[in-house]
Amino acid sequence: MSQTITPIVGPPTMENVNTSDTFYYFGFGSNMLIQRLQMGSPSAKKFAVGKLLNYKLSFMNIEGSTKSSWKGAAATIVESRGSYVYGVVYEISLKEQKNLDIQELVAVGRYHRIEVEVLVDDGVPLKCWCYQICHPQAVIGAPSPQYKDVIVRGAVQNNLPHDYLTFLHNIEDNKYDGECELYDTVMKFYADNQ
Repeated sequence: MSQTITPIVGPPTMENVNTSDTFYYFGFGSNMLIQRLQMGSPSAKKFAVGKLLNYKLSFMNIEGSTKSSWKGAAATIVESRGSYVYGVVYEISLKEQKNLDIQELVAVGRYHRIEVEVLVDDGVPLKCWCYQICHPQAVIGAPSPQYKDVIVRGAVQNNLPHDYLTFLHNIEDNKYDGECELYDTVMKFYADNQ
């Protein structure tokens, strides 16, 4: 059965908000690396590794392969019966919700925030927010090696299952070998905050 997803606009629902003014966020791309996420959401704390059923990880370009901040396609989720995406569930202060929307370029229509049900801790379902590319001109593409490196680092950091790590390692990148300022910034923050 395919999950129905709808963009979330406005205030959070009670189903994904913790009683302490926090919400659950499912990071499946570069935001699996906690240092990347904490650059804009310093309150983020790991809650659990999560598994999203009936979706697959995909990468899409909007501005072209080397015009984006990551110099390649960005991670997204696409409905796909029988597939799954591993990621990390974080608990984040509601005060930082707008920071994630800004990071994910919600205002310009690149991503939208959606609510999904993620399995944590031996299959316990948990409603979480995550972001999905929604731009009408998005096309399938390859991530830059730099972006892929941050994703893999996040997966290793959070002990995702070995077969999923292998899957991530085997994703073909776009071979971009130029400067990537965002990667340099993330790696500096990572080195300074281990």
